[in-house]
Amino acid sequence: YGISGFPTLKFFPKGNKAGYDSGRDVDDIASFINEKCGTSRDGKGQITSQ
Repeated sequence: YGISGFPTLKFFPKGNKAGYDSGRDVDDIASFINEKCGTSRDGKGQITSQ
């Protein structure tokens, strides 16, 4: 899977895979997950207004 640093995030939605090459802090990762999953949570898991 080409892991070269930690944390490494590999997202496998049904039928596809989505690479991640952005920031490694919790807010950046939460933003990526929100975008891919259609959710709206902050880095602490709290629901946001977006």
